[in-house]
Amino acid sequence: MKDGQTHLAHKCKHAVDMDMGALVGVTVQTMDGGDTDSLEVILDALTEQLEALDLMSQEVIADKGYHSNKVMVSLEAHGVRNYISEPKRGRRSRKKEAHKPTIVNRRRSRGNRGKTLLHQRGEKVERALTHLFRDERFTQGPCPRQP
Repeated sequence: MKDGQTHLAHKCKHAVDMDMGALVGVTVQTMDGGDTDSLEVILDALTEQLEALDLMSQEVIADKGYHSNKVMVSLEAHGVRNYISEPKRGRRSRKKEAHKPTIVNRRRSRGNRGKTLLHQRGEKVERALTHLFRDERFTQGPCPRQP
């Protein structure tokens, strides 16, 4: 950009197995949409990988950037339990078909299991991101090297 900033043209999205911390789905997407648009693509990649292993995704844990009416309805249609943090937006009008999935997600994510899973998501998913982008060119200072 003219002011010296860099705007990325692509973003890397990935899915992590919460039990093992292993990457199970990775996609590179263009930056023309938000996180809510990219969730469907990463879920398709994840489903493809898991079907090859005769496994099925049972739960989706995501941060508040992925919360939208469209995502709530889509996950309910797939029969997947979701724990997605809800951003503080204030009162808003909801579409009728998204009301029930949003309330169910809110109840799940505010419960003990939901809080535990969202905390683990922060640890395991963000750790995987750190390893993906662990390069001194992209950090503020030198990365500490492990022996």
